Amino acid sequence: MASLAIPDAKETFYVGFPGTLELAGSAFNPSATDKTLGVAALPYKVNVDYCISGLKDTTSANNITVDFLSNGKLVNRQKLQNTASGCAAEVEASATDIITAVRINTDGGDAMLIDQVQVYRDGRKIFWDGRDNGGGYCLSTDAGDTAGGWEAAASGCSKSHTFSNPA
Repeated sequence: MASLAIPDAKETFYVGFPGTLELAGSAFNPSATDKTLGVAALPYKVNVDYCISGLKDTTSANNITVDFLSNGKLVNRQKLQNTASGCAAEVEASATDIITAVRINTDGGDAMLIDQVQVYRDGRKIFWDGRDNGGGYCLSTDAGDTAGGWEAAASGCSKSHTFSNPA
């Protein structure tokens, strides 16, 4: 006759986003996930929108990278592809830590004007930051790159900008 007893818990775990509990409990077989952390890596996707109505040349030919941050700690970095054309670009990464913010960086003076950023975890939007056609964030190593038409959309440029869940 088979035993109906529940085995002793090997580990306790929490998978969630601060303020929103998603899954918590005990793991009876922690080897079923990552053997070093006991937590499975989750897929993240970042969508960067750099189109603002009435503005031209908001794209960049520079290297643009996305830092995936967990409570300020860098857990992954990916290059944003195809930012020299179009209106948006996406980048994907996996992380065992809960991503709480993304930092977008440039390595040069060909400015990029970011309208908004949306972050998804496992296919579900976890946060959005920015303003759809309501201004933007200028990325450039040249702080004065907004001159010549972007002054109303961004007050100045910086080498990086951090996007997180607005409070």
